Amino acid sequence: MTDFLRRLGSWANFTDFMGRQIRVYVFFLVVLCVFRLIFVGLFHEYLSPAVTLADITLAFWIGLKLSCKSAGWLTLLSLTAAFTARIFKPQWERPVQRLTNAVSLLILSILFMARFPYYRQFHSSFNQLLFNTFNDDIYALLLSLVKEFYLPLRLAGAAVLAFFLYRMLNRWLDAQTIRMSTYFAWNKWFGRAFFLLTIYLGILLSTFGGSLQWQTAVDWENAGVTKDSFLNEAILDDLQAVYRGYTMNNRLEACNGLSFTPEQIQVLAAKLAGQPPVSSNLDDYLDKKSAGTRCKKATADFSDHWRKLCELAFA
Repeated sequence: MTDFLRRLGSWANFTDFMGRQIRVYVFFLVVLCVFRLIFVGLFHEYLSPAVTLADITLAFWIGLKLSCKSAGWLTLLSLTAAFTARIFKPQWERPVQRLTNAVSLLILSILFMARFPYYRQFHSSFNQLLFNTFNDDIYALLLSLVKEFYLPLRLAGAAVLAFFLYRMLNRWLDAQTIRMSTYFAWNKWFGRAFFLLTIYLGILLSTFGGSLQWQTAVDWENAGVTKDSFLNEAILDDLQAVYRGYTMNNRLEACNGLSFTPEQIQVLAAKLAGQPPVSSNLDDYLDKKSAGTRCKKATADFSDHWRKLCELAFA
């Protein structure tokens, strides 16, 4: 019990542990932003001619804020795995954290490689159509992915990319840095307060999407702030795009099973149209009549037409 409290309660251990989580957070955030930059750069032909540098800058700024949330998810996964290992098997802390980070980077790399053909096909980042594939013929789908989208080659590229990022992250985590407790030895209380404040701000940024309060929070539903559809899709990183598709798919499935009687539909249609429910034809409730004055139809005497016809014939 004493050893358990010592591992958790030591300020030096706490700063060392949380310092690595901060570096994990920064690394994932940078990776997501670089992926967004590469995507926009390679697919720049989809940009509208009316797009300005200000639009692109705004898209990257909002994308950075939104990716704070995605980086927070990945860091929380890494932190939870490492903290659990630290409690029960301290010697497993580093291997468990490295394995967790490797899986996260592999998923990010696969999504990044799949983003390009997906956008060419649907002109959208990942959406609810991604989850409709589970209702299709999986074998036929795999054949299509292999023949048309070179699935083995893309998976190999994703594996190489994930390995490269994994090596970079481990070097970043293993780099010798000055401990916070040593750096602020002249005033340990100030140093501890500053360190805790940094963690608190990181939690807020991850929770509210680059903002410090919910009123200005950024999420996938309000991130489309530019006038260009391609830039609005680029704002969403791969994790946010998958989350959007998951949310939209759940909303669509929640609509299944709704049951209304014809009488209820008739009453609702009449209420929305401001009419009495006297018809079972919905078209009657959709008809709109002009409120303007009626024009009197022009009429002509038959004799006038006969006289004009005779004049033309004998002229």
